[in-house]
Amino acid sequence: MKSLYVMLKDFLNKYSILVSALVIYSYFLFTSINLMEHASTKRTIIDFVLQFDSLILMWLVAFVVVQMQRYRKLASEQEQRQRQMQMEVEHQRTKLRLIEEVTLLFQESLSKPLAIVSAATQSLRERFGNDPDAHSWADHIDFAMARVSATPNDIRSYETRKIVEGANSSSPPQHPSPSVSSS
Repeated sequence: MKSLYVMLKDFLNKYSILVSALVIYSYFLFTSINLMEHASTKRTIIDFVLQFDSLILMWLVAFVVVQMQRYRKLASEQEQRQRQMQMEVEHQRTKLRLIEEVTLLFQESLSKPLAIVSAATQSLRERFGNDPDAHSWADHIDFAMARVSATPNDIRSYETRKIVEGANSSSPPQHPSPSVSSS
């Protein structure tokens, strides 16, 4: 019973203008038969207009129904697109939160070893104060520490940029390599 209802509903949605035309022309046929029964009566133009004025009204109603169906279909499609966009935005937010958490954990796990290395290079600088070779090595270590400490921020900005570019374009995002300077 339910499938019959669904099939009828789909048929009416798909062929609504044909169903409307069938109803209108059936009405036209019945009114014409009524007009033919009284063929001996003399009729004026106004009698014909009054006899078939509801026909015009029925065509207007059919037109309005078809336009309403078209509007409902467009509104449904728009709502579906909006839901899809909201899902994509929520997915992007989830990705960004995850990236933020991972990079924060990465940053926290690097901070203590970097602090130890920084203290050791400071100790080297104090111990070999006048040795240019030791200062050069300490500068290399400081430079490498700066690169390591900037890596989580580089990852975060790269992934954020990739997500934003992917959201702004309809094509899949390009995957450029993150900008990490080399020594």
